[in-house]
Amino acid sequence: MFRVKSISAYIFLITLFICLQAKAGNGVMVTISTPDCPYHDSKLSEKLDLLLSTITTAPIIRPAAESLKSADFKELVNRGRQFGGRFLVDIIIDKIDLVKRKITVIPLTIYRYQIFAVLDGTMRIIDIDKSRIITMDKIDYNIKASDQWQFIDDDSNDPALMIPSDEKITILSRLEDKAAAGLFDEILKLAKGNHFKGKE
Repeated sequence: MFRVKSISAYIFLITLFICLQAKAGNGVMVTISTPDCPYHDSKLSEKLDLLLSTITTAPIIRPAAESLKSADFKELVNRGRQFGGRFLVDIIIDKIDLVKRKITVIPLTIYRYQIFAVLDGTMRIIDIDKSRIITMDKIDYNIKASDQWQFIDDDSNDPALMIPSDEKITILSRLEDKAAAGLFDEILKLAKGNHFKGKE
């Protein structure tokens, strides 16, 4: 009889431990939203997912973007708990575009336009257990394209100043590769558990 009770108690403790672990969660939940780009269809989310699939130090949770669209802070935290997350990385990309920066080489005669692919946004890391934001950082990536030159006419809206269509696609893809790698590095720190040393 004693043996049966001991086994029952053991099973109860194991079950309780599993439930507590599930409740606490140890995963890293990642959400990302991207805007429309006038020059190409963004693949940033897919590129980040490919990199995240290599992480083995902690479960990476990637809910469908549509399920969290327009979710407020409280809803994000509750959803993170439901998915068994310990931390939530909320990535919001505000802009993916090409911009021109004008440089006057010879006044009234020669102008040089530097073309950049730019990606801007914010990334906040949320401690789901404590329902608080740990960090909120600006996302800012850019890659320089080929320069464009203008002679005599001082018209920054001249369509001829924009880079060719094939170069637009190439440079924006490289920009998203760069951004995905940078975001991945931050999430990897979190998955390894060393992102919050000294911040508790």
